[in-house]
Amino acid sequence: MDNSYTAHLRATDLDRTKVASVIDRAYAEGQLNSLEHDERVSAAMTAATRGDLLELIKDLQVERPEFSAPESPEKKANPLIPSQNPATGLIVVIVAVVTLVVVAAVVMLVGRSGSDSPDPAPAPTSPAVTETPAGAS
Repeated sequence: MDNSYTAHLRATDLDRTKVASVIDRAYAEGQLNSLEHDERVSAAMTAATRGDLLELIKDLQVERPEFSAPESPEKKANPLIPSQNPATGLIVVIVAVVTLVVVAAVVMLVGRSGSDSPDPAPAPTSPAVTETPAGAS
């Protein structure tokens, strides 16, 4: 795989380790002296981009490391949308059922408290006495 199309990407620790291994191999095969090996490994461990890493090994007769393809941004599921998170649908159903049970219990208690006390009987009243003024017939 050609890594040139990813040269502009930031290097990961795994990328740095792969290149350091390539440099180690080149040193073991006699392509680098001790000083060159140390300098290149140090530069590999602080490289910012994949291109910086490739520069460190471009003159070596070794197999180039394969860098992983950049991850494509995936659309993350919205946990609040039931179709994207089945647990959300279950939670909605549970909340609805609990709400209905609570409302039903409140209605039953309110209705019951009204039927426990008898309707108050009208208080007895004394007949109204009306006096007629004297001289009125």
